[in-house]
Amino acid sequence: MKTVAYFSAEFAVHERLYVYSGGLGVLAGDFLKSASDLGLPMIGIGLFYRDGYLAQRIDESGRQTEAPPIPHDMALLKPVMNPSGGRLALRLPEGTLPLVFQAWEVAVGKSKLYLLDADHPANSPELKAVTDRLYAGDRGMRLSQELLLGWGGFALIRELGLEIGIYHANEGHSAFLFLALLEEQLGAGKDLASAIEAVRAVSLFTTHTPLEAGHDVFDEDRVRPMVQSVAARAGVATEELMSLARHPGGDGWNMAAFAIRMSRETNAVSRRHGQVARAMWRGMWPGTAEHDVPIRHVTNGVHLPTWTCPAMAKFYDAALGPDWRGEGEDDPFLWERLGGADQALLWQARLEAKAELFKRLRRGPGVIGGDGLDEKALTIGFARRFAAYKRPSLILRDRARIKKFLLHPDYPAQIIFAGKAHPADEPGKSLVAEVVAAARSPEFGGRVAFIENYDPSMARLLVSGADVWLNNPVPPLEACGTSGQKAGANGVLNLSVLDGWWEEAYDARNGWGFGVPGGREGADQDRLDAEELHALLEAEVAPLFYERGIDGVPRGWVEKVRESIVSVGSRFCGRRMLRDYASFLYEPPLPAVSRPGARALIPEPPELLDLAGESPQGLVKKP
Repeated sequence: MKTVAYFSAEFAVHERLYVYSGGLGVLAGDFLKSASDLGLPMIGIGLFYRDGYLAQRIDESGRQTEAPPIPHDMALLKPVMNPSGGRLALRLPEGTLPLVFQAWEVAVGKSKLYLLDADHPANSPELKAVTDRLYAGDRGMRLSQELLLGWGGFALIRELGLEIGIYHANEGHSAFLFLALLEEQLGAGKDLASAIEAVRAVSLFTTHTPLEAGHDVFDEDRVRPMVQSVAARAGVATEELMSLARHPGGDGWNMAAFAIRMSRETNAVSRRHGQVARAMWRGMWPGTAEHDVPIRHVTNGVHLPTWTCPAMAKFYDAALGPDWRGEGEDDPFLWERLGGADQALLWQARLEAKAELFKRLRRGPGVIGGDGLDEKALTIGFARRFAAYKRPSLILRDRARIKKFLLHPDYPAQIIFAGKAHPADEPGKSLVAEVVAAARSPEFGGRVAFIENYDPSMARLLVSGADVWLNNPVPPLEACGTSGQKAGANGVLNLSVLDGWWEEAYDARNGWGFGVPGGREGADQDRLDAEELHALLEAEVAPLFYERGIDGVPRGWVEKVRESIVSVGSRFCGRRMLRDYASFLYEPPLPAVSRPGARALIPEPPELLDLAGESPQGLVKKP
């Protein structure tokens, strides 16, 4: 079986290897782990950011400040060597950057992750800095990083002699990979049309960004010189290559548009996101109805062995046996056996998970506010990247109402916030300051806390130790939202807008949904969503949590917890996600990883499959 080469700008495979910033990297890490579990041959290609992303510190005014994180655990990395026993060093091709790079290898189970590093003695200080920081610097630095990721990753694969069956680009950051592949095909004597077809035959693109402004677009003047070099070496017209990366109606070299044109398959990361992506990229298929735009979806999943806390894992071992950690991870029939599990034992496991969270909160450091937190009170968790569209302060919009809710004499509650703003995102930093001010304010009686420098170790505690997981971005801007999947698999109940993965998971028995799918038009969306959120908290969530039997077990709540676990466990796990990619999008389908009768969440849209006698792969239309 040939290997899948999975390219991503960030990977979260270990909390002491700081080459990630958030959800994209966590997804990439879970992708490699799930591939290892399945025995699917896969390598990851990323960059080794010497200074990582950032360590978040909150100053006295409540503002976020940034510093490099503590050093990487270098024991996790092994230098890639050349056949003569020296350190492997490669150079980017002429016309790109005069940059020499080396590589590190990280073992991720049976998968391997290769991280490219520009800190080589042959480089100038400016070129060494290309891999200093994740998502740092100006547009020129961003272009340099993406050249190294795509073109450098391709060069490393060729140097190592790896036999690759699929080149899978996770977001557009690595799209220069496809230009390198195209040059190789042109150099082999193919005409441009035949070379494009050859690249498309082995390429897949996954898009995560539901906003056009979120995709990297570089000035054509920056990119043209390197494209001219490729065109000259291959004997084709520069303009023909430049046109491959133009989005209709847009200017510049669009990395996502180029990746779409050069890939056999393009997929979104949830059913709702698939609809958004088809609308957003429809212009690349003139005259095609929106529902016929050939962008499908594979809903993201999470690596359950990584994200399940010890208390819940112990409960699953007793109730389900060890299969849930392996072949049974995506078996719906296995998880449905929880219907016969003892509710008191499930509740006890949830209490133990919550106790671990509060043990960490009591130890500090980095816990701001929260002097009145009570381990027995209803605990709401919100941990996301702080960006305006994610609306972290929505629940605080009506200060008088949230104060009354938190300090209710019979149904007390508390909120724990965590998350970082991008260093250049001033509105996001203002939201951090707003939440920190609430955590420090005496008006909430210490029932609001903010945890600075949110990282995977803290994430594991929060997604298992909270009672409710809150997620309220502006629809339809949530591509997927895997933190809620981690919470749901731990028995934490989701309270979320109907967007991303929750729009397809919510069934009224496994949590709560609010808002309008796709967003509200012509209305005060924040005000109406906040009103609906508060109404749910007051009328349904808190009363159900505090409705106890004589044994102290909240039976109605625990039944909802069980429904959450059953509905999330098999459908939104990493093993199901990889099976879907392998069975539907990687070609040829890989029978070794298919599970007859499993709940595949794709193909999408149904219209692509209703044509008699045609396979999903045969219906892809070329943009």
